[in-house]
Amino acid sequence: MADEEKLLPLKRARRTSSPSSSSTQVGAAHDRNQPRQQQVVATKPTKQSHNRTQPGALDQQPQGEPTTKKPTATATTNSKPSSGKTGGVAHDPAPKKPKTTTTDKGSSTTSGTTDSRPKSSASTRKPISGGATVAKDKPNAAAATKAALLKKPASRAVASAATTTQKKPTESERLKVDLTKAKELAEERLNNLREKEGQLQTTLEQLKEAVEDLEQTRLSRDGFKKLSEERLSELTTLQEEYETAQKQLQEAMAQIEQHTNTITANEQLISELKNKLHESEEERKRIHNKWQEQIGSIRVYCRIRPELSDKELAQFQFEQDYREVIILEPSKDVTGSPTLKKHPFLFDKVFPKMTTQEEVFQEIAPLVQSVLDGYHCCIFAYGQTGSGKTFTMEGPPNVFSEEGAETLRGVIPRAMEYVFQYKNSKNLQGWTYEFEVSCMEIYLDEMHDLLALDKSAKLSILEKNQKVTITNLSTIKVSTPAEVYELISLSAKNRARAETLLNADSSRSHCIFQLRVRAVNNETMQKFNSVLNLVDLAGSERIEESGVTGQRLAEAKAINLSLSHLSQVILNISKNATATFRASKLTHVLREYLSAGSKVLMFVNISPMRSDTNHTINSLTFAKNVRECKLGPARRQVTESGQQPLTAAATTTTTTSSSSGSNKPTPGRRPAATGRGSLRPANTLSSSLTLRASSLSATTRL
Repeated sequence: MADEEKLLPLKRARRTSSPSSSSTQVGAAHDRNQPRQQQVVATKPTKQSHNRTQPGALDQQPQGEPTTKKPTATATTNSKPSSGKTGGVAHDPAPKKPKTTTTDKGSSTTSGTTDSRPKSSASTRKPISGGATVAKDKPNAAAATKAALLKKPASRAVASAATTTQKKPTESERLKVDLTKAKELAEERLNNLREKEGQLQTTLEQLKEAVEDLEQTRLSRDGFKKLSEERLSELTTLQEEYETAQKQLQEAMAQIEQHTNTITANEQLISELKNKLHESEEERKRIHNKWQEQIGSIRVYCRIRPELSDKELAQFQFEQDYREVIILEPSKDVTGSPTLKKHPFLFDKVFPKMTTQEEVFQEIAPLVQSVLDGYHCCIFAYGQTGSGKTFTMEGPPNVFSEEGAETLRGVIPRAMEYVFQYKNSKNLQGWTYEFEVSCMEIYLDEMHDLLALDKSAKLSILEKNQKVTITNLSTIKVSTPAEVYELISLSAKNRARAETLLNADSSRSHCIFQLRVRAVNNETMQKFNSVLNLVDLAGSERIEESGVTGQRLAEAKAINLSLSHLSQVILNISKNATATFRASKLTHVLREYLSAGSKVLMFVNISPMRSDTNHTINSLTFAKNVRECKLGPARRQVTESGQQPLTAAATTTTTTSSSSGSNKPTPGRRPAATGRGSLRPANTLSSSLTLRASSLSATTRL
């Protein structure tokens, strides 16, 4: 309501500002009724008449100056006539606001009239005659015109504005002010409306969002309700399935229990059968060994070396539980078509190329046990150069120094571990053991001590009653496997080796490692001296293939010649003919252990390469002949009771010089080797090993 009251004067002013309004006509009639002598007519138009739009731009009219008035240009207001003479300007101390009248319809009308005609038209009217005073000075007339234009009548009763002495705001100025206020008010209200509109828009958007949220909530609620119903249905189905599965599980548990009982019974049966099978196998081995001891045949094991290059491999077949190996050699039939020629060989055991060192030793362990029982045994490896003989007997180089190489140890170190383990067991039944080792090589048919410090000492063979003794051979007493490992490493460094076209690390000599066992039973007063010979033979080679010359050529000839004598000796034994053991140093040294009364086992090592097929067939043919050789029953080297028992505290060893000619046996032992080969006391082992460590850097005789 306050805003509408403020806008009422503006509405009234708009209605009264038109030329045809009633207020304008009333004002004009009122001006005609005023005395003619009070009207002042401007004689000339002035530029100041155009400054009506600038309120306050004209200064107040000085008192006493005549004023001019356009007949119809200005609107008159009802104001009291000012006192003064005719033709003077009345001084109005303060302008008054126009009065408003209320019509019957409730609308208010501003008193006074406003001429809408251009103000410049007042200067074209003629001055009214009849007592009117015309200003003579143009400046005074212009000023009077300006004052008359700016003067606002106070009321309709005022006869003339020329008598006033103070300028009053004109109707247009008031209208402008009202319009300005109305405009400001309208803008303020418009801004308020815009703010409200923005608030309403925000509220509307919030309402829309709320509606969308409600709709989404409704949809989510419906979806959740539907999902809950589905989940409830699934849960019901799962509950039924669970009950069914639980019943099936109970049935399955009952079946499992039955099967478990059956499996337990079967496992017990399998365990019993395994035990029986093991017992049967042990019995078979015992009977087989006894049979071999009775007939004295040489056992032969064949081992195939793993491939070391990407060359073409030969084809092998294994039959009879890995006792027969068949070589398939490419050939041609009578029509010239390619075919495979079969070469079968039957041995006591065949080891494929992936056989481990442990598996190999498990097969020969009974033979090592025979040494601890008082039998002479000899195990040697035969084959062409590079077929893996040294690997089988000793293992790879640095097998004792490299970490994690224990699984690659060969027959010699594993045999030493076996005898010491047996010595420390509780199944000795009154026996005490002492072990002594020696190692020699036969190079260019000459014997050399691989453990000796004095390289100038010559080794020689003394034979009496078909028993061979090596003079000046170092024999060292050992008590732990570690001491044996050190001696094996020393002998390997001192052994003759060289490189050929067929083998980068070819052994150029035959190596003979001997373990001497001295055992005494303090309960039965029995004693024995047995020897285990572990021989790594040099490999046979074809000179045209190995490409050797000079010293290597002489070595190859000596190796092949000694192997030829060995095969001839074995062939003569198999034919019950006279064997010429003295034909070479190799057969002469091993005479006692290749004759009747000893147990002999031979490894025949072969190459898996097809290019070595001819060598392989030759080696297997020789091994086949060896297996057919019968040495006679094995004899246990046991001395009956009646002599003083040998104890660890009473054991003594002596050193006999070969030059003295004295060879008196020590009680409780076999005649000692003469010279440097005599047995040494246990307290001299540390110093002996220390002295031998200084000779590790000694070069081989090449």
